[in-house]
Amino acid sequence: MTLFVELSVEETSEDVSVVEAVEQATAAATWSLMYQGSPLYKMTLDHLSVNELLRLHILSSGARPSEKDVKWRLQMRGGYSHKEDPGLEFRLEEPQVLKTLAQGTVFDLTVKEKLKLLQCLINQVLTYADVRDSIDQTFDQFKETRMELRTLQAAERRHENEDNAWRFTSKFIFIFVYIYFNCSIFSVFMIPSLFWTEPS
Repeated sequence: MTLFVELSVEETSEDVSVVEAVEQATAAATWSLMYQGSPLYKMTLDHLSVNELLRLHILSSGARPSEKDVKWRLQMRGGYSHKEDPGLEFRLEEPQVLKTLAQGTVFDLTVKEKLKLLQCLINQVLTYADVRDSIDQTFDQFKETRMELRTLQAAERRHENEDNAWRFTSKFIFIFVYIYFNCSIFSVFMIPSLFWTEPS
């Protein structure tokens, strides 16, 4: 089934104020539940619905939360307000993207518009404290792993230097023994000849 939200033309107008955008976002947020019997995040996402679901998501960004959601956002999202939603800001700053999604597909967007849209979605994900905590924890693990790697690399270089020094010392000892051994043989055969004279 094709999804489409019938909102006023002002949904993509550059003259929409924040208050009007919040009101329209609240209406868009209840559309899927009212007409599809399912919240937006439970709707099937495929190649046929991706454009409309993406448009609905942006349109519903910044909707007024319930009292329960306000308390949850205060505890879990650091007092995050619906007016701070990156999707709401994106909608007000990039209305042409919503027009393109309403009349075409996400593939009709320019590379710049796609990057802005991806940045908006990433910023929305980053509003969750769990995500930020996970990123911080991963970054701390990365720093620890990098320090361990540097320690291992330093130990490996030290081991290589010791091996090189041992090879050099071994080579020097071998040359010294070789020369000493050859000189000893030379002395055994040559020194007696200095005192040996043939009989006349």
